[in-house]
Amino acid sequence: MRSAKTGLRIVMILWLLWGMVWPGFGPAANQAHAVYGKIWSKDWTKIATVPGATYTVTGLINGQPYTFTVQAHSLYGTSDYSDPLTAVPRRVESGGSGGTPAGGTPVCDTVISTNGQLTLPPCWSGEVSLGDAVTVIIPAGAADRELTVTIREVPDPRQLPAEQDQLLSPVFEISRNIPGTFGKPVTLILNFDPSRLKDHQVPALFFYDEAKKEWVELPAAIEEDRITVTVDEFGKFAVLAVGTEPEASAPEFPDMAGHWAEEAVRRAAAKGMITGYPDGTFRPEHPITRAEFTVMLVRALQLEGTGAPLAFIDRDRIGSWAAQVIGLAVQAGIVRGYEDGSFRPDEPITRAEMAVMIAHALKLPIGEDAATDFADDGAIPQWAKGAVKALRDLGIVRGRGDNAFAPNDMSTRAEAVVMLLRMLEAMEQS
Repeated sequence: MRSAKTGLRIVMILWLLWGMVWPGFGPAANQAHAVYGKIWSKDWTKIATVPGATYTVTGLINGQPYTFTVQAHSLYGTSDYSDPLTAVPRRVESGGSGGTPAGGTPVCDTVISTNGQLTLPPCWSGEVSLGDAVTVIIPAGAADRELTVTIREVPDPRQLPAEQDQLLSPVFEISRNIPGTFGKPVTLILNFDPSRLKDHQVPALFFYDEAKKEWVELPAAIEEDRITVTVDEFGKFAVLAVGTEPEASAPEFPDMAGHWAEEAVRRAAAKGMITGYPDGTFRPEHPITRAEFTVMLVRALQLEGTGAPLAFIDRDRIGSWAAQVIGLAVQAGIVRGYEDGSFRPDEPITRAEMAVMIAHALKLPIGEDAATDFADDGAIPQWAKGAVKALRDLGIVRGRGDNAFAPNDMSTRAEAVVMLLRMLEAMEQS
């Protein structure tokens, strides 16, 4: 492509480069000429010492300006630098063709056109653009015979089913002389006007399906004001504005101002874990119920689905706002209820119960004879010790004052949020 080194050559005729030189200098047998060149640098770089009157410079980059000068050396000394010469190598323009030298091996290169029309010989690569609006890059081997590509702007896009305020670019029709799909993917780049995007809109590249009479979005890469896609066939293309759902703003709870868990509650609200009460409060110091904690936990885990049917004997006491979510927790093996078959949704959850539910959610191995190292380890129920130990090792649960876990105490809503955020952090690190 434009930045690739090419086989282009610049033949330097040293006679033409010489400015004022010392008397006696010329293309004689006892003289040598040093060719110097620079590319956007202050210092000259010696390219070669040439005994004759010409030198061919190879390995240049298409479109890059180069500046050259000559200095002569002879028995009489060294001349000044000649007047500089600047040259810009160019690839073969559209309309060129590949040849076959005497050896029988085809000569393949790159054809570049900027007027929307390109003829590409077999085995050549090419780039065709229509100004700065659209560019098509064709790799070598995309077609097995001479390929002609034409780009034109559709003059009246109103005939296509797209709202005019959706169009961020003109509609371009790209055609070729060869039917079927390309042997290699072709790159298509369209420029668009980002200033035409409205709130909650993003640009997308579309292909017009002539059979279905509808626009089809293509997976594309967006970079500032241009969008790039690879295709294996041509047709009509355009950049359209598509709407996105506005992000729901996290609720601000008036009773959280200045609370020790204010930032944690704000983060949990942004993640959709909590919504607060109908009056807009969060009530951070209220004991959290078993139903409330289960809903928070399931939302934190982002479990989806319809959930298992609830078989608890007190299922009628479970509010509609929590029933499906608790069914997801049952389905995931997070909650199992009490021995009498009840769930007790409105009872405050204990810290031990909360630890067991989180351990089940993380599918942690739970040892029955685990020692938790809390000062009140003897007060922790046997069925919860393994879960408490596993969560403490992960930094999810911590003791209250005097290194006590307080397994039978009720957890506040703020404490529950903090513990669930620690759970998410542990999941990210695992």
